Amino acid sequence: MDIPKRWNAFPAVPTNSPYEVIRFASRENGSHLLIVFRGPYDPKLSPQARSDEVQKSLTQGGFSLFVSGETMIGSRSVRTLDFEKTMPDGSTWSCRHYFIIDGTLVYTLGFGTDKRDAMFGLYDKMAKSFVLRNSPA
Repeated sequence: MDIPKRWNAFPAVPTNSPYEVIRFASRENGSHLLIVFRGPYDPKLSPQARSDEVQKSLTQGGFSLFVSGETMIGSRSVRTLDFEKTMPDGSTWSCRHYFIIDGTLVYTLGFGTDKRDAMFGLYDKMAKSFVLRNSPA
């Protein structure tokens, strides 16, 4: 995955999620974050149902304004979920999740920023550089 060179890698925060693998962050021209999650996936569950489960959990965390979408990463059709949260200072934290399903695993690329218009294009480019090694498309 192509992560900007000036972004810093940080260890997973298991209290956020036991499925968190790593996080990357930058404070350059705003606050920007990528959290990579890797968890089990029931292949009988539709990708939209997975997105709906995550939305339910995020709603409990104070997020709202959910918009589901779809994009391609390589030859894979990938569900996306955009959402926001109003921060205590009145600013908006904007997020986009990409749900990449690989058999019985799901990878979630969880992006967040306080500069949505400036960053969502970069986030899409970063997500589309995600490659699963040793896995059929």
